[in-house]
Amino acid sequence: MKNLNGNVKSIREIKFTAIDKFGEISKRDIEWDNNSYTLFNNNGNLIELSFYNSDGCLDSKVTYKYDDNGNKIEWNSYNSDGSLDEKYTAKYDDKGIKSNFFREVISV
Repeated sequence: MKNLNGNVKSIREIKFTAIDKFGEISKRDIEWDNNSYTLFNNNGNLIELSFYNSDGCLDSKVTYKYDDNGNKIEWNSYNSDGSLDEKYTAKYDDKGIKSNFFREVISV
């Protein structure tokens, strides 16, 4: 999410087909594939990213956690039923450089 100004709390992206009829633009069919909802914490860090399928239902979600220095230390990927799919963890050294990265695949 580049080029955002101010304290952005969330972004909801909905794609639709625009129709130009006699010089007037109107929304038509919503394209649910790859629509997303993005949530940020008070520090502007991404904390949740949700994706929706063609029916408009939740397809998957990723949540993020940060340490006191703003380093991303954990992110979890969930399936549409809320079950954990993958878990990622990262550790940082005293200089804030990522020193360890671990990926755990939960679902088969």
